[in-house]
Amino acid sequence: FLPQLIQIYTNMKKRFTRILTLLLAFVVQFTFAQEKTISGTVSDESGPLPGVSVLIKGTTTGTETDFDGKYTINANEGDILVYSFIGMATKEATVGTNSTINTVLASDNVLDEVVITALGIKREAKALGYSQQTVKGDALTKTRETDISTALAGKVSGIQFTGQPTSSFKSADIRLRGNKNVLYVVDGIKLNTTADLNTEDIATMTVLKGLTATALYGPEGRNGAIVITTKRAKDGESKITFNSSYALSNVYSLPDYQNEYGGGYANDGKPSGHPERYTSAIGYFTPFVYDVDNDPADWAAFDGQQLPTYFADESWGPKLEGQMVRHWDSWIPGDPEFGKLRPWTANPDNVKDFYRTGTTSDNSISFSKGGEGYSVNGNVRYIDKTII
Repeated sequence: FLPQLIQIYTNMKKRFTRILTLLLAFVVQFTFAQEKTISGTVSDESGPLPGVSVLIKGTTTGTETDFDGKYTINANEGDILVYSFIGMATKEATVGTNSTINTVLASDNVLDEVVITALGIKREAKALGYSQQTVKGDALTKTRETDISTALAGKVSGIQFTGQPTSSFKSADIRLRGNKNVLYVVDGIKLNTTADLNTEDIATMTVLKGLTATALYGPEGRNGAIVITTKRAKDGESKITFNSSYALSNVYSLPDYQNEYGGGYANDGKPSGHPERYTSAIGYFTPFVYDVDNDPADWAAFDGQQLPTYFADESWGPKLEGQMVRHWDSWIPGDPEFGKLRPWTANPDNVKDFYRTGTTSDNSISFSKGGEGYSVNGNVRYIDKTII
């Protein structure tokens, strides 16, 4: 019987040891699974990249790099960070014991072909020692943009746009790596504006980034350069092309405005000149007091009528409940509203009604002919922007 007890004790001891080992392993694993803050910088061969998406793989937790390419994110050891940016190859990094992870992204659409740099010089894209990206002309005309700057949106990394030429012919402003005044070069000729450029004429557009463009184009290219080559007819080719597009534009969204209270201040001020006419009171109108010595005779009928705070640019005034008050234009002799009272009511759609639908009609016809030793290409374009 004693050997059996010893055997039972030995088995229980082994089981207890295994359970204890598992518990210790669980505690260690739990310790390693604690979140920690990961920081770093994302860049490419030319410098820091702003706006890079940093996402924990398999989750929706993520962040973006700031203007200097820096980011901060909370993650566990073993998590995989995914770095992605338009025009750049996606890269992954595993979180380890180090709290700093710096990443360099490579371009994913640098074509293995000949590109135009400066003075018509042709070089292989993969042989260039600086950052460049090339966009085909067909990619620029798919969305039928009237402005070359906005046609580049989403096609080249490191480009930001300010302004939107939906209601005028003014071109959008481009920032290349945060810098304005980007140089445009069309078939070797420098341009100060892109307003006269036609996307239908573009064969390729190459974006040269950083200070390297300065070496190619001098001080004017210090903020980067966009090199454009126009279309050429192929040998023996004769072609006529017509393109037409029509677009409508409306305001996408507006702020929410309150329509319960009218103009006025929390503590209505007393205008200088006739302070005796105003009995400043929060949330109330001020009655007009006729001055027989200074006011026109036809104002006598206005005595005692309620006046809004005309000079107010805030809306802490009386409630908009349809009260009959004297508005600012009722004091103007000859005005249709002179001497009339109007209800104190809201205008909920006055901002919305200010905007109207804009239309853009874009028609172009191009012709090209090529032969031995010559190439002819022409394009006529008519853009009509109206408001309906």
